[in-house]
Amino acid sequence: MIKRPVIDKSKFYDFKHVNSCFVTNSEIISGSICNNTNIISLGSSNGDLKLFTLKNDKIENFCDLQFMDSPIFCVEWVNKENIALGLGTGQVLIYNVVTDTNSLIFCHEGSIRSIKNNFSREMIFTGSTDGSIKGWDLRTNKCEISLISQTESSPKPKRKNNIIYQDRRINSDDTGCINQRSTITAMEFINDYNLCSSQTPGSKICIWDLRYTKKGFFTHLSYEISRKAVYGILSYNNKIYCASSDGRILILRNDGTVSRILGDPNINSSYGNIIYDRYNDMILAGLKNRVFLINENNYQNIGFKMLELGNINGVISSNNNLITYGTSNNIEIYESIFDNKYNLFDLIIYSL
Repeated sequence: MIKRPVIDKSKFYDFKHVNSCFVTNSEIISGSICNNTNIISLGSSNGDLKLFTLKNDKIENFCDLQFMDSPIFCVEWVNKENIALGLGTGQVLIYNVVTDTNSLIFCHEGSIRSIKNNFSREMIFTGSTDGSIKGWDLRTNKCEISLISQTESSPKPKRKNNIIYQDRRINSDDTGCINQRSTITAMEFINDYNLCSSQTPGSKICIWDLRYTKKGFFTHLSYEISRKAVYGILSYNNKIYCASSDGRILILRNDGTVSRILGDPNINSSYGNIIYDRYNDMILAGLKNRVFLINENNYQNIGFKMLELGNINGVISSNNNLITYGTSNNIEIYESIFDNKYNLFDLIIYSL
């Protein structure tokens, strides 16, 4: 069978430091970018929300807001005007950047650690330290879907081929969650109806099928993939990428089984994320003092590169810029460049 040469773009690119910008007096623990407007949003440990854009590697249109004295653990753009903030109080704050107005949703008994937007349903889904996931209708701010993770008091689920199948009935008015032992650390939509979530302690990956919630049921497949927490999940090219707190990148098939493991298992990170870099067509992950570059291609090969870029909690991609945020008061801005220390043979990987 003929081997096909493929360029490994993870070695092809590097990042050159171009600027360092002060943004806050506290630790930055969450970040996101609106792809329609390129507005970057950062959430801090003391409740500050920073909004700005980048031009010529510098911050422009900087806006500093604080709604309440509570950590902003996650930020998610709902659309080009509204941003959802997950607070340590268990509330979600929806802020409109155009009208400068906000509204609060009282939703969880624990702090909110993950928010994901579902455009087709006009809903946002929130994951909390109380172990529950809830779906909120943005038109009414009401809870329409409640997904509750397995508890010690739950009936033992059925197991087949190392997959846990669980069906449980939920009352339509159930918006609470009692005696949960897990924390929802990250979520990602695989498609319009399959939601992937991670739980800790340990790292259990659940794939929920939202089509059954209309009938009062939820179903999910559950896999134990790691002993460490997963802080970021990305669905791309029919695979699920998980950024683990120990510095590993776990690559799963769409059914939740582990396909490949990359990274440095000696990192102990408290925050992290994994994103798709549209400009360079690569996957980027940020964990503690590492940035991982992962190159996917159509031939089932994976290129991989690891950079040391300082103590960080996450990464954001904006055009040809990489932005890192973390424990310092600054954000670091990098520019993607061609790394010419590799020759052509080093850049080529082969596929059967």
